[in-house]
Amino acid sequence: MSPSAAPANPFDKAMALVREGRVADAEKLMSRAVNQAAREHGKQSAAYATAQSDMGNMLLRAEQPAWAAECFRAAVAVPAAPGEDPPARLDHQLNLGIALTLSARLEEGAEALRESCAGRLACYGPDHLGYAYGLEPLAEARLRLGDLAGAREALSGGYVSGGTRRNLDWVRPHLDPGGVADDDLLLLADAQTSGGLLVAGEVPGYPVIGSLVAARADGVTLEVR
Repeated sequence: MSPSAAPANPFDKAMALVREGRVADAEKLMSRAVNQAAREHGKQSAAYATAQSDMGNMLLRAEQPAWAAECFRAAVAVPAAPGEDPPARLDHQLNLGIALTLSARLEEGAEALRESCAGRLACYGPDHLGYAYGLEPLAEARLRLGDLAGAREALSGGYVSGGTRRNLDWVRPHLDPGGVADDDLLLLADAQTSGGLLVAGEVPGYPVIGSLVAARADGVTLEVR
């Protein structure tokens, strides 16, 4: 390490351990950081909230969203101190909603995301990226709840991730949208997944909602109906 290089903080060290596959060691490291923040600053401090949030982010990357949600919940529970930067708590709340949604606790996730968006609207105003940033996770949660109208409402705020747009751009040359509007296509192309998507298949006991057929002569391989 050069004399000017700053030592890695616990979160950076933990993420390096996660990348090496040493998730248990990363968890121990972040647990020590949380406990240290509690001892030195108290559980009502911004430092404690930050440590819990860092641990939650590490756990999300380690694909442990249920435990991550509890860390973010602890961060949100810390009251904002006078003069404290409100976006930090809004970020904790947004991450709580995302972690709950990834844990299939959809109602709780959608509620946390609604509260986050309301706080972002009050903090930033309707035309700021800080507000728009919270809309896509809310649209995703509402869509997974079967609330298509609510998902469209959230999406209408105008923020769509670059990954979602690239997904749609990639498939568009081979797509027959069948009159489906772009907003609905963007919902179908949502990029918030942890891997590939099963386009068609049959699971015993569940309704069949699609089928695989030969490609059309015009090169279309995917139809939306």
